[in-house]
Amino acid sequence: MFSQITRFFICLLAVLFISGCGDGNNLSNPAASAVSKAVVEEAASTPKTTVKGYALSTVIWPQIPIPVCWMLNDDEFGRTSQERGWVRSSVEETWVANSGVEFSGWEKCGDSSASNSIRIALKDDASDGPWSYFGVWAGKYMPGMQLNFTFNYWSPSCNGRREFCIKTIAAHEFGHALGFAHEQNRPDTPNTCEKAPQGGNGDTLIGEWDLASIMNYCNPKWNGDGKLSPTDIEMVQKFYGMPKAKGTLYTVLRQSLPAQIQAFDLSTRTRKATVDLPSGEPTAMFSNSNGNKLFVFLDKGQGTNGDLVTIDTASNSVSRITPMIKVSQAEHYSSPDGSIIYVIDYYRIRVFSAETGALSKTIELPYSGGTKGSNLVAFDDKANVYVEFSQYATNRILLHQINLDQGKVARTWDLGPRIQNISFFAKFILSRDGKKITFESLLDEKDVDRSVVELDIDTNNRKLVSTVPSTIGTNLVPTEDGTVLSFSQTGSNTTVLKLYDPKTGRTLFTDSQAPGSVAPVYHAQSKSVFSWRCTYGGAILQFEPQSDGSYKRLTLDAATLIASPGVCGGPRHAFVIVDRN
Repeated sequence: MFSQITRFFICLLAVLFISGCGDGNNLSNPAASAVSKAVVEEAASTPKTTVKGYALSTVIWPQIPIPVCWMLNDDEFGRTSQERGWVRSSVEETWVANSGVEFSGWEKCGDSSASNSIRIALKDDASDGPWSYFGVWAGKYMPGMQLNFTFNYWSPSCNGRREFCIKTIAAHEFGHALGFAHEQNRPDTPNTCEKAPQGGNGDTLIGEWDLASIMNYCNPKWNGDGKLSPTDIEMVQKFYGMPKAKGTLYTVLRQSLPAQIQAFDLSTRTRKATVDLPSGEPTAMFSNSNGNKLFVFLDKGQGTNGDLVTIDTASNSVSRITPMIKVSQAEHYSSPDGSIIYVIDYYRIRVFSAETGALSKTIELPYSGGTKGSNLVAFDDKANVYVEFSQYATNRILLHQINLDQGKVARTWDLGPRIQNISFFAKFILSRDGKKITFESLLDEKDVDRSVVELDIDTNNRKLVSTVPSTIGTNLVPTEDGTVLSFSQTGSNTTVLKLYDPKTGRTLFTDSQAPGSVAPVYHAQSKSVFSWRCTYGGAILQFEPQSDGSYKRLTLDAATLIASPGVCGGPRHAFVIVDRN
């Protein structure tokens, strides 16, 4: 009798807290099915409870970050570096990118590994596919999760597409490790979903039954192709909060001798370093896209001389000072690796070596009665730079694609009529894959409302994404998430900042700021908006999204520009946010 009771509870725990998952053909795991069948048979005489699905609120992790380690020997750990990287990137691109959850460690498990770590084992067995315990239970057992990297026996159809399978399975299994059950287990699952419930159930329903969920076996895309559905995102945000801003915010703390740069940690919201600069006044501050270098250009106040200061963002220390000529009324940009500096003014692009300061190339721009707008430059990975011009002679806005290797304009697009009476010209964004450009436009000179248009670079096809009412304001900036940021001057010279969602027609927040404030920055990782308010000493504001859809205004303890009352000087970019890759 005792052995039967013990066996019953072991099986019950397996069903409640382990979720075995289907293979690359979306077939059920035979071992997990056998366990489920055994529990059903032995528990037939026990009282039935109300079954709910999706999330199990009692196993949500209470502490963040959640530690992760690999149960591998030295040889296995070394041989699987690429595959382990795929797992980590998949988790970070899905659950981490869309919520406040974080994972730490990712090293080989050792004797000192905490008992609450998610310890991952590898196994390739035809009858034992990937699985994970639910939530905190994944940290109580060893292993707490099982994955497959080879697919010789389990799901051999994954051979030839191992990266896709490893990343897709990892995103699904880490959903279980966060406390989320299979979607087809929900009590409101329709009859059209013929996949049987598998693993444990949740106790909290989130939204309507979701065919597109990454946790749904009935999803026509296996494990959602490793991508979260809107309901998946709503679920993880409900239990783990909204994404928090990460990285470092750099501000110019002081312009007089010695000039200083301050590093502010966005995760902890604390000041973490102050960097003293050599003689000179900071007139430009920018970083490379890899996030490992911050550049500050110092105007030495004599002739055409200046210094380019390179700051290592890992140690927050000056790593190099490079003499370089100064260019008035110019924007400074860096190549992704930080080796090349591009200085762009109204007429030309100058290409400098970041190491020596030597001018290697000058590219003349097709001026013809136009002037470049502010911050209207984007780079792709094919040595192309995109520069937007407002052409007064024809009253049009032009976008030039300039090939830096060839040193000439490769293509030009007419983006529509020039928008009158605004201090900043229309802005555009280049997609991460470098294939599409999204920009604000007037369809014709008589338009009152603005249009957000998507341009396919390869085909030249244009698609109307959304229409933005004129009441939202001027200086519209499309964001990577489909929202539109508005930065407008009112009649009283007050700056009004708005974030508008064209999909819902809702203004997400409105804020009035003092005159002289610089253009805001949309931070895609945290979906926050950052702005510099021109006051005595300056202030950095963060508008942070909340789980109820509202935005909270925060004044960060990141001091900027120690100056006299009423003085709002400083470089063109009063702050720079660096996300290290």
